[in-house]
Amino acid sequence: IQRSYYVGGLRTVRGQLPGTLEGDAFWLARGEVGTRQGVLRPVAFFDVGWAGSRRAIGRVQPLRGAGVGVGILDGLFRLDVARGVYPRTGWRSDLYLQATL
Repeated sequence: IQRSYYVGGLRTVRGQLPGTLEGDAFWLARGEVGTRQGVLRPVAFFDVGWAGSRRAIGRVQPLRGAGVGVGILDGLFRLDVARGVYPRTGWRSDLYLQATL
């Protein structure tokens, strides 16, 4: 369990439940398009990722999610509204702090 990768959720594929896929290998791709506007910065994003056994690469469809978000105060706070594309198709919203430590 300590050497497993978990895909799904806010830090990997937004719009999916955390830990939807788990395995000893993973891949992840994320794309974001945004603007440079003052205090509020709108963005649109698409995430795709997979986790599982190395022998199962290509046999299981990857997780996918897309949505929009807004960065507040130069990205200090972020609000994302995402919809799962595959396998879960529900909506999720997340408000989180992105402060650099």
